[in-house]
Amino acid sequence: ELAGCSYPTVSSATDRLEGYLKQSYSEGIQLRRFPHEEWHSMILRADKIRATLRLVDRSGQPRRPQFYLDRLASMHLDHIGVGGVSGALALYPDLNITGSPRLDVCVHAPGRIADIEFVKKLDPALESTDNPMEPAQLVLHFVRSAHSYFEQYLPGIKSASWVECMLDLHEMRLSAQADEWLNQWIRE
Repeated sequence: ELAGCSYPTVSSATDRLEGYLKQSYSEGIQLRRFPHEEWHSMILRADKIRATLRLVDRSGQPRRPQFYLDRLASMHLDHIGVGGVSGALALYPDLNITGSPRLDVCVHAPGRIADIEFVKKLDPALESTDNPMEPAQLVLHFVRSAHSYFEQYLPGIKSASWVECMLDLHEMRLSAQADEWLNQWIRE
């Protein structure tokens, strides 16, 4: 119910992760240990399993990610969670990252209908691109689960889940930082 998946889908996932899980009637399903192999497999397939829209500025005057973050905060959108570097730093402030080339945003779209009208207000110069080599200023990732798992970040804005933020870091080739964070999360 929380994931928004059918029983066969959940059953298949729990079967695949059986060696990593412990199950009890009172506590449900929990991780016994972190599934490194499955995690790395998901990272390798992330571009195929995540619905993503890349936006570029064709005006010749691209804006910094902080500009977009400030504008998003002023919009107070509940269906938006900041991911990427900004979201990762919100969830793990000790992460060794000093800047971000883009802003990653997760859009909660459980009914498979995504409200992205905010992009026009954010910056009318943004246009979508299918070219993964073209540097994007804004990247939208669509979260299809029933629950967004967004957490309050700044007044007026939420951060995306740690999984979304980690996948964003890997997509930006910040794997060392993502691994540092993951190892800290596992230790905790």
